[in-house]
Order: sequence, then C-alpha cells, then structure tokens
Amino acid sequence: MKNLIFVLSGILVSCFISNAQETSIGVFGGINSSGINGTYYAHGYQTTIRQYQMNTQFGILFSVSLSDRLSLFSDMGYFAKGFKYEQDEEMIGSANFNGTNDFQYINVPLTLKLGLFKNQRFYTRTGFYMSYLLSAKIDDKISYPYPDVPTETTNEKINENMNKSVLGFVSGVGLDIPLSEKINILLDISYQLDLTNALKNETPIFYCGFKDGIYTNVSDAKNRSVLFSTGLYYKLK
Repeated sequence: MKNLIFVLSGILVSCFISNAQETSIGVFGGINSSGINGTYYAHGYQTTIRQYQMNTQFGILFSVSLSDRLSLFSDMGYFAKGFKYEQDEEMIGSANFNGTNDFQYINVPLTLKLGLFKNQRFYTRTGFYMSYLLSAKIDDKISYPYPDVPTETTNEKINENMNKSVLGFVSGVGLDIPLSEKINILLDISYQLDLTNALKNETPIFYCGFKDGIYTNVSDAKNRSVLFSTGLYYKLK
C-alpha cells in the first residue's frame, strides 16, 4: 500500500510539472522537537515520561505552481527523530533507568501549499510523507541503589526492531520572503505525525542479561515532531 501511494504520487508530480505555471527548487535546513505517541516499556516498566528531544533536518525544496494560489510543495531530505524516556516512578530498592532513542530517516513529503491574503506571502500546507529508515539506536543507563553494583550503560543499534518505511501526515504554515524576482527565502513551521508504527510492536530491543529476562519493548509507537525550517529557493520558470 505504501509503495502504491509513492508511485501514484510520482505520477501526479510528473503530470503537475508538465502543466506547471512556475517551478522552483532550493535547499533548506532546520531543527525539530520530536517524541512518540503510544506506549513504551523499558526494563519491564511502562514509561509515561517520553520527553521531546531536539534534532536536525536538511534537504531539497521543490515547488510546482498549479494556480495563482495553489502549489505542490515538498521538503525532502534527511530528518533525525527520536525521544527521551525514564521510568514512571522510583520504588525503594529498585533500579533507576533513563535513555534516548535516536532515529535517522530519509523523509519524502508531498503537500498542497495554499497562499493566503492578497500578497500570498503567508501560506498553509497539508499532505503526507513517506519516511525510509537509515539507522536507529538506543542509549540506555541503569543505576542501582547498591554501592557495590556499578551503573550499566547500553548502546545498541535497533534497526531490526524498526519498520523500514513509515507513512505519515504533515501540516504547516509559513512565510515566503522575496529577495528578488527569482529568489525567495522560506520560513516554515510544520507538524508531522506517523500514521503507521515506527517501531515494531512487542519486540524486545535488547536483553540486559538478567535471569528474569528484563527487556525493552514498545506498543503502537509513532513518531511526532514539530519542525522549524528555513530555506532558499530559485524560480526556474
């Protein structure tokens, strides 16, 4: 289904380009604050503290004008995502743990961009994206309330526990600032939410070597991110 959507999107882009009034390309970069929806378990305990963490993104801007106000817009490239977590509560005599999950994707969004107001410098956009996993890892620390038990750290790649591609929804607003007849600066704020699971359900990520088989797993975990980007693009025609 995901591949079909991607192929159909490519066909639509080709059709739009052939009838486009204006085509623009450029580059962008920025930061995002990401977390997850869903349930995350670590070392046998459910974690509800899923803190956002800061990441980066950069890539290529592509815009095809469909009318005076409407255009097909994509900011495709490298997107880092992930989240921080720690246990829900500390019980006397129990271990304390915290960690981060870091994911790297190639992100391919396709959105419809609508110019607002008379000068159309402000815009809103909505659409979908496909994310393709490059790598994923977990950095984990477990400390114990016993002076003779050292703190344990774990650094593991978890690509095999991730879905290789993810379908998601994106919506945003922004501002186009013309520098000349051909060159514009873009300021963009958007929200991305996975519609399919980023991590495979109920899959152990790593075993810590304890006899009771303490492990980390997930349930219906989906990435969510607030992104801030700035870009520079050039009008081809």
